[in-house]
Amino acid sequence: MLRSIRVAASVLRTVVANKEPLQALWLRRRLATEAAAARRAVNVFFGSQTGTAMGFAQQLARMTQKRDFPTRVIDLASFEPQMLHEASGSPPAPPPPEIVNVFVTATFGKGEPTSNAVSFHRWLTSEATSAQVGGALYAVFGLGQSKAYPERYQAMGKAVERHMNQLGASAIIERGEGDDADDIEVDFDTWAERLMARLDSEAPLRTQAAAAAAAATTATPPSPPTPSEASASGSSPSAECVVTRRVAQQRELERDVVDVRNPLPALVLLNQQLHSPQSPGSCKLIQFDLATANLERPISYETGDYLGVLPNNPFDDVEQLARDLRIDMHYVVQQSRHSAVLRRNCTMREALLQYYDVMSVPRRSHLRLLALHASSAADRERLERLATSPEDYQRVVAAQHLSMIDLMHLFPSLGFEYEPDALLEALPPLMPRFYSIASSATLSPEVADLLVSVVRFQTPNGRLHHGVCSNFLDRLRPGDRAPIFVKRSLFRLPPDPRTPIIMIGCGTGLAPFRAFIAERAHLRRSASSDAVAREHGRNLLFLGCRRRQYDFLCRDELERHVAAGHLDLVTAFAFDQPDTIFVQHRMLEPNNSALIWSLLDKQRANVYVCGNVAMGRGVFDALVEIVASQGAMSREAATQYVMQLQEGDSCGRYQTDVFS
Repeated sequence: MLRSIRVAASVLRTVVANKEPLQALWLRRRLATEAAAARRAVNVFFGSQTGTAMGFAQQLARMTQKRDFPTRVIDLASFEPQMLHEASGSPPAPPPPEIVNVFVTATFGKGEPTSNAVSFHRWLTSEATSAQVGGALYAVFGLGQSKAYPERYQAMGKAVERHMNQLGASAIIERGEGDDADDIEVDFDTWAERLMARLDSEAPLRTQAAAAAAAATTATPPSPPTPSEASASGSSPSAECVVTRRVAQQRELERDVVDVRNPLPALVLLNQQLHSPQSPGSCKLIQFDLATANLERPISYETGDYLGVLPNNPFDDVEQLARDLRIDMHYVVQQSRHSAVLRRNCTMREALLQYYDVMSVPRRSHLRLLALHASSAADRERLERLATSPEDYQRVVAAQHLSMIDLMHLFPSLGFEYEPDALLEALPPLMPRFYSIASSATLSPEVADLLVSVVRFQTPNGRLHHGVCSNFLDRLRPGDRAPIFVKRSLFRLPPDPRTPIIMIGCGTGLAPFRAFIAERAHLRRSASSDAVAREHGRNLLFLGCRRRQYDFLCRDELERHVAAGHLDLVTAFAFDQPDTIFVQHRMLEPNNSALIWSLLDKQRANVYVCGNVAMGRGVFDALVEIVASQGAMSREAATQYVMQLQEGDSCGRYQTDVFS
C-alpha cells in the first residue's frame, strides 16, 4: 500500500504541474484514502438490547468512513478473539499498524450484559488471555439508565474497560457514559467528537494511550464487578463500512440454542382480558405453549426469568407508510447492505413489517438521516433543527410521541422511491421487548404466562399512540404464533423455602410475584409433613393498582392463596379515595412497618421490588424510614443498612426489577 501511495503522490505532482484540476482532485482524494487506510482501521463492536447501541455503532462507522478509515461494525454475538487484531479487508491483506476496537455496550437490568453480548462477556471475564487481548487498542462507550439501577449504572461498560486493561489492552480515550435518564444522544455526540479527534491525530495512538493509562491509574479507582462476574468468579471502498456477522465456532456448536438471534415461534394458548369492562385500560394474560414451539429445540425457563418477544409492525400502518413515501414494497433488500439487522434477503414489505421500527419515537440521529431525503428546503431545515436542538426535539417529537409514520405526514416532501435502502438506514431496528414470566417453571415448565399492559394513550396533540409490542401481543389469538426466547434473570427466590419474602409491586409488576407465590405455595403443599410446611417462610405482597373495580389483577387467584394461608396481601388502590395512596404509603402504616422490620431484621427476609422507576425510589425511601424508626437508627445508618441488603450473591437480599 505504501508503494501505491508514493505512485499516486508522484502522479499528483505531475497533474498539478500540468494544471489538470479534476484529475488533481480525484488523486488527492485517492491519496488521502489510501494514507488513512495505511495508518489505522476501526472495528466497532456493539452490545444492544433496544437498538440504541447498535445505532450509535453505525453512527461511529459513518464518521470514520468520512475519514477514510477502513471500518466494520460487528455484533458482539459474532465476536471472535482474533477480530481484535484484524481490520476490514484483512486477512489476507496485512492490517494497518493501528487497529482501534470501539465497544459500544449497553447494560441490561441489574448490571447484566445485553442478550447479544452474553457470550462475549463470559469470554472476556473468565476465559480471555493476555495473549489474545494484549496490545490491542480500544475505546468504550457505555449506555445505561442512572435512575433505574444507580448501583449498577454502566456496569457493562466498566467491566469491558476493567478486563481489557487487566489483559494488557490500551485505551485511547476515557470511557464514555451515556445516560438514558437524561440526554443520551448529547452524551454520545460529545464523546464521539473526542474519539474522532484522537483518530484524526497524526501521532501514534499507542504512545498517547500509554500516557493516558499512566494518568488514569492514579486517578480512577477500580469499579466493582458486575453480578454476572461475581457469580462467574464463583463458578468495498477503502473506507468501507462493513457490518459483519461471522458465526463463531461456539455458535456452530449451539445451533439449537434459542435466543434473540434464533427465536422460536411459540403457539398462543390464551389471550385473556384481566381488567374489568369498566376500565379505560387493558391488561392481557398471554399464555405461550413452549412444548410445541419446536420439539427438536426445547425451550425452558426458570422462575423469575424474562420472555423476549419479537413483534411485528401493524400491516395497515406499514402499507400506508409505503404509499406516502412512494416505495415499491416488492423491492428486494440485500442482507449484505443491512446485515446488522437482516438475517437474509427479503422484500421491502417484510423488512418494514418484521425488522425495522416505524412505530416508536425516533432519536435525533435518525432525523439527521431523514433530512437528507427531504426535497423541500423548508422540510429539510425543520428536520435539521429538530436533529440538532435537544429542546426542539423534546418539545416537538418526544413529548408528542411522534413515530416515523407521523413524521412522514408532517414532512410530505420526504421520498425514498429512488433510494429505498436509505429509508431503512434512517429507521431504528425493531428490537425485542422483555416481559417477566408470570408462571412457575416448577408447576408449568412447558407454558409461559405474561401479564401485558396494552399501551394506548392520547398524546398532547390528540393522537392515539400505540405501543409496538403490547399491541402486537394484544392482536394475537389462540392458535397464532409469535417469535420468543428466554432471557435469564437475576430475580430469584431464596434457595431455602424457610426464608420469608417481601414482594412489592404495582400493575404488571405483579408478574414475577405471581410466579413466586405459585411456586412457594406448591413447595408448602408438597412438604413432607405439616410441621415442615409450617416452617416455610411467610410470603408478604404489597400490590398497587389504580382502582379495585378496574385493574385488581389476578384478584381471584390471589385471594385463593390468602384463604389457603399461602399469602399475606396488602393492597394500595391509588385513586379509590380522595388522597392518593401508593404501596410505599401502605408500607409505612404502623402495623405493616413493624412486620417488615421483624421479617427483615429477625428472620432475614428477602425483599423484591418490581414496577416503574418512581415506585422503586419510593419503596427504597420507605424502607429507609422503616429501618430508621423501627431499628432506632439515624437516617444515614438506615440508608447504609438498606444498601447493604443489595450486596452479596445474586444482588443480595434486596432485589429490584424496575423499568422506566
